[in-house]
Amino acid sequence: MIHFETPWYKIETLDNYTRISHKNVWNNRPFAGVVVVPVLNDKIVLLDVFRQGTMRNELELPRGCSEPNLSPEENAICEIKEEIGANIITINSLGTCVADTAWGTGDVYFFIAKIDKIRELQKEENIQAYKLCSIKELLELINKEKIQDGFTLQAITKAIAKGFFKNVC
Repeated sequence: MIHFETPWYKIETLDNYTRISHKNVWNNRPFAGVVVVPVLNDKIVLLDVFRQGTMRNELELPRGCSEPNLSPEENAICEIKEEIGANIITINSLGTCVADTAWGTGDVYFFIAKIDKIRELQKEENIQAYKLCSIKELLELINKEKIQDGFTLQAITKAIAKGFFKNVC
């Protein structure tokens, strides 16, 4: 039984188990979306976004649902352009994860991208402002629980594990 459906996913119950089924597919796997670590002049760009889920502003990285007929990298490029108006100079994959293995079916793709500049924030997505910070400052925000978003925490962990912030550990 389908309980709720959008162009990107549906919430359904199969065999008494409720799950989120993502409609887009990449490499024969459900494709949920992308998260990007934008880097501007050696600083990480965090967005101050009002989120309906938590009913408060959150510091997080740009992200978005998968769009049909676009690769994960193409999706990442579109999200950066839409959310902060930036052009990507270089982009590297950080890998994937499943946001919630108990509920979700879709892979989330992570990227780190060097950008040229921030032009305009996407107000339709409730983006209030942005913050530039070093990896050290970002880790302090995580330690002080100023960053709670799981996608942001995962992306930063992946970037550190892949060696993008070599002087951190």
